[in-house]
Amino acid sequence: MPQRSRSGFSRTAPRRAVVVGAGSFGTAVALLLVRAGIRTTLQARTAAQASDLQRDGENRAYLPGVPLAPELRIENTEGSLERADLVLLAVPSSAIAGVINSLQGRGLGDETPVVSLAKGLSAPSGAVTSALTSAVFGSERVAVIGGPAHADELVHDGGALVAASTDEELAAALAKLFTRGGVICEISNDPLGVEYAGAAKNAAALASGATEAQGLNAAGAAAGHIFQEIWRLAESQGARPESMIGLAGTGDLVATALAPGSRNRRAGELLGSG
Repeated sequence: MPQRSRSGFSRTAPRRAVVVGAGSFGTAVALLLVRAGIRTTLQARTAAQASDLQRDGENRAYLPGVPLAPELRIENTEGSLERADLVLLAVPSSAIAGVINSLQGRGLGDETPVVSLAKGLSAPSGAVTSALTSAVFGSERVAVIGGPAHADELVHDGGALVAASTDEELAAALAKLFTRGGVICEISNDPLGVEYAGAAKNAAALASGATEAQGLNAAGAAAGHIFQEIWRLAESQGARPESMIGLAGTGDLVATALAPGSRNRRAGELLGSG
């Protein structure tokens, strides 16, 4: 019999996965899962977007130039989750609460793990997505993915991710999937810390972009102060410091700061210019 973690996720049997959200990262993750031998469905936000993906054979809007695998199934987010053994949420943190609340009505299984790919806090509460998901499904079936993961590089050159869950067997199973898909994936039992690390990265990149016109020293100081503030918030909520200084925090921050196409840094630059 296949071994199963507390979440009910099988570590050895072939599985079906559904990635909800067809942005750049969701598309990249779906392709990695296909490479790992997982029967994967990518759910686009609208029927029109799903039709475009099927027609074009690539995600021209968010991940141009990357062919979609023939094995990848495309549908919109009205599709059922009933047969999914793993559901990954690749939607913005601003919209994730509504998506989480819709999953059971779409046939999500009683033991199916839910994995958040979002980086950021959910407005207006400021909660991390793992807290929202755990409140609905229980922490043992919830995981998050962090780390430096620019989508185009992830598909072409690999990357370094962190799979985090309070169920360490679930985290290990996810790490194995991503490793089979061609990327390095570390394991953590601190999903709270991994999520706050991603949020800190976003805020620090915005701050550095907003102050870069005043000099690199000012940009570095702004990023450092913001990162420290969120570090303190994370610790007050029970997150561990090592999650902030590992791949999910400083590793992701460096990748974002160096990336010429970083959306967070560019948003900061626009804020700084008024």
